[in-house]
Amino acid sequence: MKKPIVTLKDVSKIFDNGTKALDNINLQIFKNETIILSGVSGSGKTTLIGLIAGLDRPTEGLVEVDGVKISKLPQIELDSFRQKSVGVIFQDFGLIEYLTVYENIIASLIPLRLERDIAERRVQEAMREANISHKANSRVYHLSGGEKQRCAIARAVVNRPNIVICDEPTANLDLENSKQFIKLLNGLKSKGHTVIIATHDPIFERLMPNIRKITISNGKIENSYG
Repeated sequence: MKKPIVTLKDVSKIFDNGTKALDNINLQIFKNETIILSGVSGSGKTTLIGLIAGLDRPTEGLVEVDGVKISKLPQIELDSFRQKSVGVIFQDFGLIEYLTVYENIIASLIPLRLERDIAERRVQEAMREANISHKANSRVYHLSGGEKQRCAIARAVVNRPNIVICDEPTANLDLENSKQFIKLLNGLKSKGHTVIIATHDPIFERLMPNIRKITISNGKIENSYG
């Protein structure tokens, strides 16, 4: 039997204002799966990927990622785990505008304290994988939306994480750049990454093969198929 790379058991998330963002979520995601988390704004999908990424903690329940019960980790260990095991591509890219593409990517490796030649090799590989090597020395504020997205992909994979998480990744892209982005995601899957995408953009279902779609409504999993 395959062992899941992500397990959520009886997970709920209640914010300080009393809003229940997630309500008793049970979910398993397996290695090399592509998962689409679908739902309207406010449905809970962004909260869910935040828990999987270790950016937040559940109010109740267990979150286990890559064999580690991350919901139980002290904060310093959680930060270390996230840096090594999960790559996140944010909706607004989350890049440092005044740094170059190269600097944005290599900054993700600083906490790992790698030897310089190893870090350099990883950055070059990540830029090639994301097709952004030609912009290595360009400052982010000079990039187009599609180029920023490719830089964000390179930064997300430079640590060689098993899991890549995307939050509404095509929200700021036109159709052609969205297609290019999905092509890059398919490349990540072919190299063994598990890809989790929170989106309501139907283009992913059309252009990504063998996906599993999970619909979230009012903090609950409404259906799952694929």
